[in-house]
Amino acid sequence: MSKKIKGLDIATEITASTVFVGAIDETSTGTKQYPFGLMQDFIYDTSVIDRVFQKSIPIALVSNSQIIKQIILENDATTQTLASTSIVGVTDKIRLDTNASLTSLSLPNITYLGNNPGSDFVLYLYYNNNLVSVDLTSITTIGAPDSLDPFEWMGMYIGYNAKLTNITFPNLTLVKARITIEGNPMLNLDLSKLTQIEQLSLQAGNTLMTTINLTALTRLQYFSCQNNQDLLSLIFGVNFNCEYDFVLDNCGNLVGVLDLTKLRNAATIKLMNLPKVTSINLSNWNRVFYPNYVGQLQIMNNTLLTNLILPPSITRGTVPNYIQPFMFSNSPLNQASVDGILAAIDAGGETVTPGINSSQIFITNGPSAPSAAGLVSKTNLETKGWTVFVTA
Repeated sequence: MSKKIKGLDIATEITASTVFVGAIDETSTGTKQYPFGLMQDFIYDTSVIDRVFQKSIPIALVSNSQIIKQIILENDATTQTLASTSIVGVTDKIRLDTNASLTSLSLPNITYLGNNPGSDFVLYLYYNNNLVSVDLTSITTIGAPDSLDPFEWMGMYIGYNAKLTNITFPNLTLVKARITIEGNPMLNLDLSKLTQIEQLSLQAGNTLMTTINLTALTRLQYFSCQNNQDLLSLIFGVNFNCEYDFVLDNCGNLVGVLDLTKLRNAATIKLMNLPKVTSINLSNWNRVFYPNYVGQLQIMNNTLLTNLILPPSITRGTVPNYIQPFMFSNSPLNQASVDGILAAIDAGGETVTPGINSSQIFITNGPSAPSAAGLVSKTNLETKGWTVFVTA
């Protein structure tokens, strides 16, 4: 039996074992969700293919189709090529999930992914154990035009694709939400042309991604690299800007001097568990505070860190009473670094409410004792309400 369904030619026998995930009727009569189950009669809008839901049925797109809303290939789909020259975009998502037989996906003419702020990750690649390549040659933008909130789960998730070696997007410059990359041991993803990302999260298991090149990036809200033993270096451009959080935690192969002089405006910086880093330079940091957002500076548990360079003045800003804004513990910071910390916070000039967490400064369990000049800064801070813990 062969069925023709609005732009799709499904030339495969439909049997009781063929299960479609679902479909949407978006005609003028309203929206109707078809439940999980057997193939049913589908009604489609006359101008848009609504969804391609596929388990193991080959798909061929007809040439008059302009836009697809969703492509969902999961639970052992086979290799797909959706290469009609008239396919210009996917408005909601591409989801490739748990496909043992899928080796490649080719979408060379699509220029954008994600035009619906209500959708989740618009490019989702997860547990496709034999997927080798994804061709997105023409794509320039990922993410909805009105979405600037990285917590809406827009953007890209690339996780646990054991053989994935190449995602081709030489023209991609704009990701209007988050990118999360983890557990892809053969992937070396080039991010060097991206100019905007809302959130970039680089986790463990990306063995070949040893250098992260963000030289074109001018806007980033959140950067997180955690439990990543593969990262060797980070490269930022002259216009790099991270607005909210910058986190490096348990990145065991960052070695020597960590040059963060291009990190300027982040409200929160956390540099922790970096056992081979000996020096950190934050000399150009000029913290910007955002309404209702907690800012912290935590540089902790760095067993070889002796040298820390801060700007001449830093401030705490508005933080809840239970937050400890300044933590410099469990690192062997030298005396000049300790003096610099105390002098910078003192120069910030903030008077605080004594006796609460948000008025505490910890420079303990490893750092050197302050010099006489550092003790003067400490006394000044205590006069302003701060509680300052230092090595005696």
